[in-house]
Amino acid sequence: MFDIWYGDIPFANCVIIFSLIVIFPIQILICFKAKSIFVRFIPIIVFTAAILIWIILSFAVAGWDGLLYLFFAVYMLFMIFVCGIGWSVWALIKYKGAKKIWIFAFLAVLVAAGFAWNYGYHNRKSNDNLPSLQSIAKMDEAEVNNLLSGYKRAQLSEVWGEPQYSSSWEDVWLLNDTDWLTVNYQNDSEKVVVCDIGPMLFPEDIKDITYTYSVYSSDYSKQLNSEEIAKVKDWALGLDLLHVDFPEGETPNEVYAGGESYTFVINGGEKEFSYLYINDYYVFLSDQWYFVENPSKPPLS
Repeated sequence: MFDIWYGDIPFANCVIIFSLIVIFPIQILICFKAKSIFVRFIPIIVFTAAILIWIILSFAVAGWDGLLYLFFAVYMLFMIFVCGIGWSVWALIKYKGAKKIWIFAFLAVLVAAGFAWNYGYHNRKSNDNLPSLQSIAKMDEAEVNNLLSGYKRAQLSEVWGEPQYSSSWEDVWLLNDTDWLTVNYQNDSEKVVVCDIGPMLFPEDIKDITYTYSVYSSDYSKQLNSEEIAKVKDWALGLDLLHVDFPEGETPNEVYAGGESYTFVINGGEKEFSYLYINDYYVFLSDQWYFVENPSKPPLS
């Protein structure tokens, strides 16, 4: 719930690990070595002061920054809790005569349980564990599939908002200016089964599409109607595209002669891409080549 991510690093995990490995033993060491009770309270005093500062900042700053400072205050509160455990261990040993071996055995079980809970929490299919679309854009396709597989359709919409495009079996979200995230679902349970990150073939708002079919030296062009635009969009977004880098002078149109192409110009040139058959099927977009892994003819007569 209180997760903050810096790139791929979850702050909550760092706080838990730092508290158990660093703060907890330091608090016990201070309790045993320091004779002044004030010195023993220094870690708690420092974290309490930090909490007050974060709370003041959370009210002073509007928006997401204010919420961020409130999360920092919660992290400090957890550190105080760990200090309290350190005090308890010191008191049990000093005043109750508890054997150290049992104390440390209990603490080992506590730490193991904490790590087990943390692992379970961060690996369950919870809305809290869904990173933002901005974070998704920085991942490779294998990471995204591993992360999202098993999530339900409704969970993605709750966290990311409504998709830019949706059909009965898939949703498509815009990641950035050039890429889409396409998510496919199981028909019976609407669970995520496979994801694809690919180039953005269409702008969000499609007003018109001009289609040109070229083969040999012949060209045929037409303006698509609304029904044809919907069919072309469904077809194009269903293509599985793999980006390919060709050495200079070895792109398919430079190596092979002939072939056929389907060129789609959207909104008078706002976007343009070509679906090509040369030696194989490709999409050419913004001077980039994409191999089509599941080729099919455009749904146009």
